[in-house]
Amino acid sequence: MPVERAVDLSKAFFPEKTFFLAKEDLPSDLASHKDRVTIEALLGKPMDPTLTRWRRRTAYTEENFDEWAEWAPVEKTHLDAFKCMKEFNKEKLLIAPDLRDSSTRVIAEAWNTYRKHMLYEIPQALTLGCKWKTILTKLHLAFSDPVNGYPRLQLAVDLALKDSELMKYPLLHADVLIYKLDESFAEGNQKYSNDSSSANWDQTTSRLPGESAHSLSIRVENAYLELHEELDAVSIYLPGYSADQLIGRYCECLYNDPSDPGRGERSAHEAKLGWDKDMAAYRFPGSVPKDPPTLERIARFWVAPTEASYKPEPDQGRLEAIDEYPNSKPLALGYNAPEKPVMPVSRGNHAERRRESRAHLQWGYHAEPPPPQYSDHE
Repeated sequence: MPVERAVDLSKAFFPEKTFFLAKEDLPSDLASHKDRVTIEALLGKPMDPTLTRWRRRTAYTEENFDEWAEWAPVEKTHLDAFKCMKEFNKEKLLIAPDLRDSSTRVIAEAWNTYRKHMLYEIPQALTLGCKWKTILTKLHLAFSDPVNGYPRLQLAVDLALKDSELMKYPLLHADVLIYKLDESFAEGNQKYSNDSSSANWDQTTSRLPGESAHSLSIRVENAYLELHEELDAVSIYLPGYSADQLIGRYCECLYNDPSDPGRGERSAHEAKLGWDKDMAAYRFPGSVPKDPPTLERIARFWVAPTEASYKPEPDQGRLEAIDEYPNSKPLALGYNAPEKPVMPVSRGNHAERRRESRAHLQWGYHAEPPPPQYSDHE
């Protein structure tokens, strides 16, 4: 007697969803898509969990894909889906007025902040089972507001709504949408012309409030690794160009210490001194250290002990440090410390300065003779 088997109707009407990253695994409709180059560029780069890197894959990840596949079927509804969709309204979306600015620089900076908001809200809604077309429709309604809307974003969403092929791949479609906007806002802006990782490295030039020497070393190293993805945490310290740039930028950040300029001068000098000594020991034949120095090691064994014993003098700041370390310039390769500041000469109190300024009005006043180069006898 034949045995009856239960049939999963959801699979009959909704084909099995698969996650792909390799170019050769692209479905036929995407392999021939007009945005194939953009799609392949996204799939060929590492994902960006920080939401800070332009032209990167953020929504289309295997973890997000699994959650989306779980809640996408129409017969299932996540308890938080309705609440999440309420975030897509004008009040919550129109929060970046500078996106209407005419300045290329201003509008790029506004997008750099606003894109993080979109890259957080959109994947979250999709993984809860919210419909991609509904999300795009809500975005379009907000961005098309005649008074406070964002025309450039409205156009991008309008084109996305008309893309029936990518619409079948919501998470990937979301990343393609942001990628195209990244390209648009980067036009004419050198800071974001290639990759925002270069912007991060360029902006890593000073010590942040409350930042330790160790955490600063990690921040400098990570900024450099973002800029050079072909390197890793080991290869960047092999003798050569990378190592020189790393210690140079670390010393620069230490020196530019708004919280305590005196500490900054001392720490930068100590970091460069420690680096030179450790590198010399590493390069010496038969040396004990088998690995080249790293920023973390310099921070732990050279800078941190120096800062632990450092006691700033009242109202001395950088002048004290410069006097104590007269040979500390340049602090690092390619970096020159500012010249020693010149302190203004005191001219007495207010009454004395006023008397001096009116001296030429007094009877019998004789001004000082002009310098020799202005004399008529020259």
